[in-house]
Formats: sequence, structure tokens, C-alpha cells
Amino acid sequence: MYSQNRGWMSFRPQEHLIEESATSGDVSHINDGELVDRIISAYHQAVIGRVGDPENFWLSLYGPLKEPIHDALISRNHEETTRLLRDPRSNFLFYGFEALFQGLNENPAWLSLQASSHYDGLLRLCEAVGVIAMEDPEAYRFDQDPPPKKPIESLLLLLDHAFGFRVTFPNPYPHESGLATTRGVASQRAIHSLYLAWRSTTFLTGIANPRILEIGAGLGRTAFYSSQFGIRDYSIIDIPMTLAAQAYFLGRTLGDNRITLCGEAGDALVKLMPPKYFLDSDEKYDLVVNVDSLPEIGEEFGMRYIKEIAHRSPRFLSINHELLPFIVKDGMQQVSCRSSTRHPYWMRRGYLEEVFTF
Repeated sequence: MYSQNRGWMSFRPQEHLIEESATSGDVSHINDGELVDRIISAYHQAVIGRVGDPENFWLSLYGPLKEPIHDALISRNHEETTRLLRDPRSNFLFYGFEALFQGLNENPAWLSLQASSHYDGLLRLCEAVGVIAMEDPEAYRFDQDPPPKKPIESLLLLLDHAFGFRVTFPNPYPHESGLATTRGVASQRAIHSLYLAWRSTTFLTGIANPRILEIGAGLGRTAFYSSQFGIRDYSIIDIPMTLAAQAYFLGRTLGDNRITLCGEAGDALVKLMPPKYFLDSDEKYDLVVNVDSLPEIGEEFGMRYIKEIAHRSPRFLSINHELLPFIVKDGMQQVSCRSSTRHPYWMRRGYLEEVFTF
């Protein structure tokens, strides 16, 4: 039987990690009325059937928890929808893709442990980018004290220089917990999204006005950070409920004039669309990315996406696990993939980073 210690999920010993946690405070003076109206209208354009219909893992498993949010949106209850979007800690809107939902553990010891995990991720990001040297466990000396811990702010300054912009962690919601920084509360998902935005741009060098499509985008943090890297054409494909969460986050962080929602005219920096708008179109992209979701929608829908990707982009970046019967590698063997690379994902144990070219 395993012990209760989950240290194997970290990249370095607990003694090397900073545990200083923080929680975002109340957010006031929000002028979001027009944004909420747009989200309600877009949801009506995007939704097909009930939120719990068993189309895939995300709908059948998590859908029932999110039924009250669906009801508020579908009934055009502006006041209730606003409350749910402003304070996701009071409901299950983010459940399954972001650590901010009803019933989340707020024990101080747990929050400190989570903060140390996020610091571990920040160090790993710096190692991946190459702004600090890779830590080597073969050099650990257990008869000596651990090495000095690298200050968080110095790590962020190194990333600023490497990325060409000041890294921040926007917290548009109350009760967001994570690693304490002077630039906002840093969550695991934010740090991972920084990696993905950086990694994506490495494939787009020399391409004028590159276009990125992300399938299954969580809260939309990677779109936010990609805009900091200079990407001006970013599309997201996701289920209607998650699109509502993304629209609110990106509207609050990028600005509601920089997003285009389902059913709206225009061509803003970030375009948010349900699956049918991608599967029924012929739009081309310079890069398609998918993180932690394609195997979970099942083989039928997964293969529909893969076949479209193969025809509409020269490159596909996949970061996924192989826990379920349908895995990305097997799907790619059924399409005209010219080459691929496969290696462990820098930021999370048990996940693979694969790049497929067509």
C-alpha cells in the first residue's frame, strides 16, 4: 500500500521548496453587465441539448454538478449568472479544469503544500526555458543543509527577460489560492499556461500573423499569455459551459473588446467557439494545441478532431496522459502524420508532450 506522501509528483525534495501561500481578496467595482449579457447570448447560440447529455467525459461526469449554472444561463437570469461568474468559489463552474470551486480545501497546511507545488512548477518552468540550471538529484548531499531557496521575484525577473514582457498573474476572482507573489497569486494552471504559451511560440518563428487553435482551453489562461507573446489570432474550441467561463475570464483580463463570442460578428484577438463551428468549417491554422483533454472525450469525437487537425494545420502540439483506452498516439497512426516527437512533459509527471507534423 502506498504511503500518504505524494512526493513522487514533485520534481525536487520538499526541503527545496517555498511554501508561502496567498489568497486573492474580494473584487469590487466591476463593470461587467455588458459582458455578462454577451455570455448569456453566446451560450444560447452554442448550447445543444442539456448540459448533462453523455456526449463525452466532460459532460457526463461533470455536467450534473453544473446544472444550476446551465439553468441560470438558459433562463437568461442576468443577476444569478453574474453572481456565478463573479464568484466561482460558490459553485462548480470551474470544476474539472481549475482549482477554484465549491467545497475546496482551505486548510492552511494544505494551502501551504499546494503553494510549494506551484513553486516547484515555477522552478521547472525556469529550467525548461533555460533561465536557471537544471537541478540534479545525483548531487544531493543528505549530510548537509539543503541549498538556499531561489527567491520567487528573482525567478520572475529572469522569465521577464526571457519572454520580453512582465509576467503577471491576474486574479479577477475572490478566493483564488496559490503561490504568493508581488504580481498576483500564482496557481498551477497559470504557470502551466505560461509554459504552453512560450512553447507554442517556438514553433511560429518567421510566420507572419500566426494563427493558433486550442482545443479544450481550461479557463483560457494560455490565450491570455499568448497575447503577451504577441499572438494576435487565437481561437478556442470548447463545450458551451466552459466557453462561458473563458469568456468571463478573458473579458475581465484582456478586455471584453478583445474577444469574439459564439454568434457575434467580428474578428477579435481571441475567438471562442463550440465544437461544431470548428468541425463544420475549413479554417486553417499554423498550430493546433491540446492539453489534458483529447483522450477524455473518447475515440469517436477524438478521431473527428484529429482528422480535421491533420487537414487544417501543419503541426499539432499535444500534452496528454495515457491513462484511458483512447490515446493521442494511436489516433495519429490513423491519419497522414509525417513525423512526430515524444518526450515527458516538463511541467507534470505522467504526461507526454508530443509534436506531430503533417
